[in-house]
Amino acid sequence: MNFTIESFFNSHLASGATRLDSVLTVSAINSGEITTSKSSKKSVLFVIDVSGSMGEKHKLEMAKVALRRCISLLDASTYFGVIAFNSSTDVIVPLSLATSSNIEAAHDRIKMLIADGGTCMSRALECARQELSKQSDAISFVQFLTDGENDRNDKSYLDGVLGNCEGKFQCDCWGVGTDWQPDDLRKISGRLLGSADAVPDAEQLETSFKGSLAKAVSKGVGDVRLRLQLPHTSKLVSVKQMSPEIADLSKLIKQVDDKNID
Repeated sequence: MNFTIESFFNSHLASGATRLDSVLTVSAINSGEITTSKSSKKSVLFVIDVSGSMGEKHKLEMAKVALRRCISLLDASTYFGVIAFNSSTDVIVPLSLATSSNIEAAHDRIKMLIADGGTCMSRALECARQELSKQSDAISFVQFLTDGENDRNDKSYLDGVLGNCEGKFQCDCWGVGTDWQPDDLRKISGRLLGSADAVPDAEQLETSFKGSLAKAVSKGVGDVRLRLQLPHTSKLVSVKQMSPEIADLSKLIKQVDDKNID
């Protein structure tokens, strides 16, 4: 995989101007060369809310149907797993290859899910991190589904857990129905380089899952970093992703040395 970077900025600032805005376009081109083992292994983990409210309006039933159909589409070389969460977490399908026998066993376990309890997102994400660590050399992706608001007592733990999860996996978040709160899902997807979207009708879950899954398994390289080098006379004000959606990347900055940041 070859990467190119193009920079666009105004090199003729007005007298006295102190701010320079630059747009960087990063492109990846498949060179056809043999890549590292990280590029050849994929792990997909489905994290499903089974709190009491998921039993309303057939949300959990439709999520179970969508989940089973998506799992059936996985290539046998892909690792997959399923975590159900409410106030606690349960790894109902441990991370394993998507063989026909493992998929059949997963279908049986998914069918048995019932809706009960509250919603604790930090425990679900920490459980996902631990499960995906079993295949630490794979490109890891999480589909996170909920229909409600995170427990207020969990909000203080969420930031710390997200810090542990950064760089370990990418996470797309789905809010099913109309009663879910967007703030926590946007925080999760922003920190974990995914997207957050609404699925107002539970019958649309299968389409949403399949689109997100196709994007996940198409990835060829994981853990790509952009390094910026700054002169001592300058200060970085902000770094934002503009496409496919606007996201503030400032919280992801890692200082390499006195000049370079990743």
